Amino acid sequence: MCKKLLFAAVLSASLIGCIPQRTFFSTFSSGIDYKEYSDLGFYVTESNSVNFNYTPISSIVASVKSGYLGDEKPSNSKVKVSKSDRGSLFITATASIVLEELYQEAIKLGANGIINLKIEAKTESGINDYGVTTDFPVYVATGMAIKK
Repeated sequence: MCKKLLFAAVLSASLIGCIPQRTFFSTFSSGIDYKEYSDLGFYVTESNSVNFNYTPISSIVASVKSGYLGDEKPSNSKVKVSKSDRGSLFITATASIVLEELYQEAIKLGANGIINLKIEAKTESGINDYGVTTDFPVYVATGMAIKK
């Protein structure tokens, strides 16, 4: 009798742990402010056609992936570090962070603008603080670095 009761308890606990979590409807909208870059004299547009002469410098790409903070400290001014309920330091990828990375790369190359800017949001699976597989935000930005 005791073995049957123990077996039932173990079986119940294992089945409860396997119940998938429901995903609830939600909405999200966001914008990226290009003004701070234009205030610095840096041109940013999503268009691949502009009405001025320019010199193409390079195709550029940047990617940021959400994740736990390791030994490397982020140098990107847009990064905000948060603390999980278990005390781990975590960075959530955003479109602003990936744009800043793309801007820094363009500056390194001597550019003063980016045209044909594209920012793609996606997710990648990873393990959270609880050992559960979770989708984390990832952003990829591409464009052409130019000199006006």
